[in-house]
Amino acid sequence: MLALEYYYSIPRYLLAKSLSSLFPRRFFPRVVPLRLKKVSFTKPRPDWVVLRPLLCGICGSDLNLLRGVESYILEPYASFPCILGHEVVAEVVEAPADSGFNPGERVAVEPILACQARGGAPCRFCARGDYNLCEHFTQGELPAGAILGFTRGAGGGLAELMAAPPGNLFRLPDKLPDETAVLVDSLASALQATREGAYDYLRKPFNLQEIEVAVDNAARLLHLREENGRLLAKLNELNAKLAELQQESAYPEADLPPADHQRGPDPLRNLLWCYPLPWEVDPPHPSDLERLLGLYRENLLTEKEFQILKERMLI
Repeated sequence: MLALEYYYSIPRYLLAKSLSSLFPRRFFPRVVPLRLKKVSFTKPRPDWVVLRPLLCGICGSDLNLLRGVESYILEPYASFPCILGHEVVAEVVEAPADSGFNPGERVAVEPILACQARGGAPCRFCARGDYNLCEHFTQGELPAGAILGFTRGAGGGLAELMAAPPGNLFRLPDKLPDETAVLVDSLASALQATREGAYDYLRKPFNLQEIEVAVDNAARLLHLREENGRLLAKLNELNAKLAELQQESAYPEADLPPADHQRGPDPLRNLLWCYPLPWEVDPPHPSDLERLLGLYRENLLTEKEFQILKERMLI
């Protein structure tokens, strides 16, 4: 099968780390030790369920691994080479009779490989349900690794096939699209950190209702993304109108009045670019609206210019 494999290479790792530190906004795909490769597939343990990934998210920890910015939760326990991808929605291909799953079912995958997944007796944390704090991430019947996708021999979702323990699978309702379900892992992480304070949430396991809340929030995020697209289209339309108004200004840019009575491109430009897209900032402060009104009262803006800028601020 084809899989995206991160392999062990100290020179490439150090080069990627150095380049990323010098150019933090760039990515160097020809440098990082990552390759698309044909690999054989075998289940890590006989009681695991074979899955066909449908969608796989790219986590920040995956990106940081490629940039040489280590996660102190994952890399110290990892074993290489490994097949990346731990935010997975998948279809069951083959399941043991006692697993509770059937071929064709869709599932979300919990990637943590704690004591039970490793075939060992529960440690003190796993015994009380805090398996994310497992003490045996480097022990048991699996190679070292805290999660699927960072463990040699227990590959992640960026492959044609993968496997996972039955206890790590959550059956998905038919009405939930893959594009929403793939966000469950990220939202569950956020839900855990915000639930009833930083201490109490460690003592209480999640229930099904809370997982459904996370899924509903994922759907809302997708809706917001669509709404942002519509707002962006509206902003582009307003920007076009502003350009037309600037061209029709009574004072061409080459022949502006004195600075204290200046009107047209410069004040418009200064005002326009001080507002990023509306979903990137908080609603405008009342003082911003007062400033806009002051420009209009001082005849530095026409009525049309004032209305357009005001509409943009209040989107």
